[in-house]
Amino acid sequence: MDLLRNFLDWWLRQLVALIPLRVVQLGFGVSHAGVLDLAGVEAVLYLRQRGKLVPVGRFPNHDPAALERLAALAASQSAERPQLVLRLPAGAILRKRLSLPAGARWHIEKLLGFELDRETPFARDEVYWAYAVRHHDRARAMLDVELIIVTRYEIDALVSQLRARGVDMTGIEVPSSGANPLFVPLHEDKRHHRLVAYRSLLAPAAVAAALAAVALVVPFARLHFARSAAETSIAKLSGSAGEAAALRKAIDRLSDTAAYFSAERLHDGPALTVLAAVTRDLPDDTYLTVLSLHSGHVTIQGVAKSTARVVALLSKDPMFTAQAFDSPVVQDANSGLESFTLSFALKETGPS
Repeated sequence: MDLLRNFLDWWLRQLVALIPLRVVQLGFGVSHAGVLDLAGVEAVLYLRQRGKLVPVGRFPNHDPAALERLAALAASQSAERPQLVLRLPAGAILRKRLSLPAGARWHIEKLLGFELDRETPFARDEVYWAYAVRHHDRARAMLDVELIIVTRYEIDALVSQLRARGVDMTGIEVPSSGANPLFVPLHEDKRHHRLVAYRSLLAPAAVAAALAAVALVVPFARLHFARSAAETSIAKLSGSAGEAAALRKAIDRLSDTAAYFSAERLHDGPALTVLAAVTRDLPDDTYLTVLSLHSGHVTIQGVAKSTARVVALLSKDPMFTAQAFDSPVVQDANSGLESFTLSFALKETGPS
């Protein structure tokens, strides 16, 4: 079975490599029956009918009772377990452009998954993500890749509630400069790097016909020439075996280091979530100069018109506990503002 799987993997790589990237991208897509749009003032449930979105219900945003009606309406439109995708406000979607070597074309997902901590301020388990190959610069042998990120903090609670009510949330539709939106999956094993959310059957049929035309002759011809070239190169490359082993050891050490730093980040908690919560809680007349997070313990320094009000607001946040003054409050004689240093702890939370 392993031999057959390896052969099929090689076969498909040979076929796709013969076709320009823009042609290969046609037909790679996922179709969905329903769309839950949260980008507006109201949540709107759409169904796709003959390629068009038809609204079937509107619900107040952030209304728990509306979830029951939404789930019931989605179930009434499908004989099976209803599947929906989300549309989020633009501010909830993060994008980053990367340039990668063309040689990484077949391993982009693994490469981006490993580099996610370094390229973004998030750990891999803090986000949903996907990517799209935007351009292949053959002259420079480089790929222009767009990384699309949605933090779990934004949508996990809603997704869990809908799934508990029998609605399967499969992914997130992201607006794109092209004709169709992009797709960020919520299931790790269903990520597609082509990301086109839906396509007609004409493009897949054209691609299938083109592949069938070349499948009979080209792979075996290429295998013959590749084998001859490989046999010629084996003698030249035998001396590089030691260098390859040393490089593999260096990669293993780098992987161990990355795993160590990821584990250390888990002890400190989600830094961006803490910063967002503190920013939301503080009044407009308060200015932070220092914020530190270590082992679940937060320390902030700043100036405020009323330190007592700052403490009162932070004490109401369910995320924080054990507030304490680390130094006396000092009032500036000229501005009337009070300088403070406060510390507090993060409450223990279960896994998301």
